[in-house]
Amino acid sequence: MFEHYSIDGSISELSKEEAFKKMNEISQQWEDELTNFGRLYMGVYDWAYKENPFELLIPNLRTGGAIPKNEKASQKFGFDIYGDCFLKL
Repeated sequence: MFEHYSIDGSISELSKEEAFKKMNEISQQWEDELTNFGRLYMGVYDWAYKENPFELLIPNLRTGGAIPKNEKASQKFGFDIYGDCFLKL
């Protein structure tokens, strides 16, 4: 089972198959982080950089778009999360 933390603030439980299908619809690349709640999967984005190649210009993307901060997920996990994320239960 997975919990899906959507950018709109909703949280839903998904089967493994449903979660992987949804993840593939959102991004082809995911980063995972081990948290106190379980393994958290977050999308990998092509962030824009500031004047130097070391400072990211989050939430802006190199292509000109932006990924909004996921407030509900950020609050639960204790660090900034952008876009949808998935927690493996």
